[in-house]
Amino acid sequence: MGGHTPSTKRLGKVELVFSQQFSTLAEARKVERRLKMLKRKDYLEKIIRDGEVKMRP
Repeated sequence: MGGHTPSTKRLGKVELVFSQQFSTLAEARKVERRLKMLKRKDYLEKIIRDGEVKMRP
């Protein structure tokens, strides 16, 4: 994985560090949108460490 798209080619290898199941696609997209808006690295590290997103969708 990684290196096939010009915008991500410089990143090299990609590693999946977090995955979570949601009951609906809409719920998953809401949480994804909120995760992408997070600016503090410590919030993201806590989510990865805990193994789940504790946000209201």
